[in-house]
Amino acid sequence: MHKKSIAIISNSVAGYILAAHLERSGKNVVLVDTGDCRKEQLSHKNIELPFLPAETLVRTAFDGINELLAETITLTERELSPLTVENGKVKPFVGFGDSKSVAIPILSKYNMTSRFEVSADVQQKISTLAGSLNIKIHNYAELKKIELSCERVEKIIIDGDNAVHADDFIFLNSPKELLRLLPESALGARARSRIAKSPCWAKVAFELKHPTPFFDGQNLFFLTPNQAEQNPCVGQFIQSAGASTTCYSSIWETYINSDQSEDPEYISAILRNMRKLINRAFIGIDEKLPEVIAVTPYSVADYSWIYEQRTALQPADNIIISPALAAPYSGMLQSILAAQSALDQFRAYELREALPRVRSNTLI
Repeated sequence: MHKKSIAIISNSVAGYILAAHLERSGKNVVLVDTGDCRKEQLSHKNIELPFLPAETLVRTAFDGINELLAETITLTERELSPLTVENGKVKPFVGFGDSKSVAIPILSKYNMTSRFEVSADVQQKISTLAGSLNIKIHNYAELKKIELSCERVEKIIIDGDNAVHADDFIFLNSPKELLRLLPESALGARARSRIAKSPCWAKVAFELKHPTPFFDGQNLFFLTPNQAEQNPCVGQFIQSAGASTTCYSSIWETYINSDQSEDPEYISAILRNMRKLINRAFIGIDEKLPEVIAVTPYSVADYSWIYEQRTALQPADNIIISPALAAPYSGMLQSILAAQSALDQFRAYELREALPRVRSNTLI
């Protein structure tokens, strides 16, 4: 019996999670990792808020993860109202007012009271899962082109002239890469235009190390500037137990247009404004605290139109376009949600393929 082969093209942890699901279901999986996600994203601590919104799609995605793990991750719902600071006083956060910042569409997703707490280190669990895969993995693969034949993907070319063949392909990278990988005729002019114009955000984040606890709570803080054009930010104070002592830190992040992420002067200005917001809100925070800075050029994107009009981006019958950047939120949560979304799409595709073909009796 033919064992169906599937090639996953990914530059995030979502590819490893999806590969684990498909391998478990008996598929022959090849993972084309255009980075080295096990090394770059799973082997060290990432700077991201420990935020899990208490939403159905999050619970569903973790239910899927638990199917792959020996020891399950338990989600416990908790009420934690978002806060802000006005005139030195901590108050409930009610909204961004008349802010015109490009960060608002992303930061607004964090403005909720119900959150999940997890019973285990999610990153460590997924790292172990990724290490247990028994599949072919191409790390640091350079995508050259996608070759089509008879309205199907025949192969993808990587690293010069190496060909990856499969029955089906799942593309988790940004659709903007398709503009150079596919023949121009494979995508209509409207689809190409929408891909090029779809907004994409970069995440600017940093972690501060505190010598002592500064806030006793796990609430998110939203800090807003006086000028409507400047970026607000969101952050959380974190307390973690080390081997011999308790560590105190805080993580802060905001979002900018991705095309500005390569401008060092602009990034420096964003970071300065964030530090000003923090210092103004929390009197007594040392302005010279050690910090670790991270800029993710392509963190979140708005590709909702792809899911609303599934046929709008279907260059071939046997490829599923499911960009990880389209999943809400960023970081590890984004990868978990993206893997579940792609898995759901692949299962729906398999069901359609299993349906008997309707034979036309029309004479032409």
